[in-house]
Amino acid sequence: MGANGPEMCWDCCNKAEREAFATQHRYCAYLAGDGKTITTWPGGELAKVTALWESGNNFAGKIMRFRATAPDSSRWYGTSPGKGMYARLRRNKANRD
Repeated sequence: MGANGPEMCWDCCNKAEREAFATQHRYCAYLAGDGKTITTWPGGELAKVTALWESGNNFAGKIMRFRATAPDSSRWYGTSPGKGMYARLRRNKANRD
């Protein structure tokens, strides 16, 4: 037990996030610094980015938009303020149960 509550190793954290990601329609994760993957907080891969582009946004200036494919072949799309930052993802409607 850590000073702030239970602790979890990075491998266990990655496993728990992958399991949660597989069952959700919306998810918050991270766009890797190289822009090629969507990752967990410790850096475990959740999906491969298949398209990445920057677009204007009146509030934040520029925003990164992306499409990604998970290992289970589900397709996702989302936004991030930039590479190496948090990302908000949504599963494509065609991949929802």
